Amino acid sequence: MTRTGEPVSLTGLAGAQGGVVLTAQALAGGWDRRQLNRCLLGDGWTRIGRGIWAEPGRAVDGVTLLWANQLAHPQLVVSHTAAAVLHDIETSAQCVEFIGPCGRRPTMHGGVLHRLPLGAEEITTLAGLRVTTVARTMADLLRAGPRDEALVAVESAVSRRPSRDVDTVGRRREPCTTLGEIARPGERGCAPGHEGSTRMAGDGGSEGWLACGDDRPAADERRGALRGVTGAAHHPGGAAALP
Repeated sequence: MTRTGEPVSLTGLAGAQGGVVLTAQALAGGWDRRQLNRCLLGDGWTRIGRGIWAEPGRAVDGVTLLWANQLAHPQLVVSHTAAAVLHDIETSAQCVEFIGPCGRRPTMHGGVLHRLPLGAEEITTLAGLRVTTVARTMADLLRAGPRDEALVAVESAVSRRPSRDVDTVGRRREPCTTLGEIARPGERGCAPGHEGSTRMAGDGGSEGWLACGDDRPAADERRGALRGVTGAAHHPGGAAALP
């Protein structure tokens, strides 16, 4: 509750977190539950899930779902194709994806949950969201496949490309990472005992991709780096579709 005794502004709260508000946040900010329900329904807020609301006029798109899921379950970290998009890396496909700990499956909305171990050094923050680092994101995509789609993202990440970010569209961004950096998460692998399994995309085609446009020493160096990723990426993990 504010100093004047007025409840927290729902619009202000939503503006700081991707246009999404949790019922629990509003109640903690001084709202009466009945008054809150009347306000949300009367003002045209969109119910994403139980206790999760999008502000009036806000499209419930991928970014909104990233916010909704992570606000409801702070232990989740945006990953895979969703993380690649936030890092301004080209992907053939886009999905709402998270990495979360093993155990009880949270009730989520519109995406995929990967149960994989994740170190604190492999997490960064982008636009207020907790996201896997570029290197970890690329390693996860290479593990999960399909191979061709993963290589599109890796090639984009290690190259100087036109930016697709709305604030820098039309400009060229610098490479986001190197193949050596991508190899490090793969070398660490995953701890035993995690549910399910993830597979690494076959590396036969990656050999040719690495050689394209490179002289022999550079091609050999890049090929060896990616081989390190592919060799280390056969490990236990898991993924479950979110409702």
